[in-house]
Amino acid sequence: MPFFTPGTLVETPSGQRPIQELGTGDVVLNKKGVAVQIRWKSSAMLNFHELYGNRHLLPVFIQKSALGRNLPERDMAVSQNTWLDAECCQRVGVLMMDEDRVPAKKLLDGHGIRRADPDALSYIHIHFDRHEIIKANGLWVECYSPLDSDNGVRRNAQRTELYAVFPEMRDKKADTFSRKPVVIRSFWGKLKAI
Repeated sequence: MPFFTPGTLVETPSGQRPIQELGTGDVVLNKKGVAVQIRWKSSAMLNFHELYGNRHLLPVFIQKSALGRNLPERDMAVSQNTWLDAECCQRVGVLMMDEDRVPAKKLLDGHGIRRADPDALSYIHIHFDRHEIIKANGLWVECYSPLDSDNGVRRNAQRTELYAVFPEMRDKKADTFSRKPVVIRSFWGKLKAI
């Protein structure tokens, strides 16, 4: 996917930038060192009732250095189906032999990596022309593209999570993402009073 939270630092050609400051048209660096353009960005605010009615949407908190020295470089929270690159996951011994990435939810250890229970949460999703692996807080993270033709199990879990938070994406076509402005929306429409 991933869904990032505000404060996550993303690697760009000019250095790290907070995810919330990036927008459609900005470029970030992928794992090959190539600058790739953000085609679409959206934010979703989830309140207490929305999170606890949908516990599968609770974020995974990854403490600084939980995956090795400075991996991540600072505390971060990501969605459960955010897939992290094998290079960091092998350090905690959870990588399956046939996988090159692992979802954050499989890294839960109850200490440095745990499910967070916030009262409210803002998720930020960025979309590229295709799947990309970008660096966020020092970790290589997969950015899933729902338009990719891969229909594997990993993609189904990511797609389900994506459509739960951003249901309007279910009917989007590839050409609409390149023209889509930054969208700020609440999870179910207007935020409900707690």
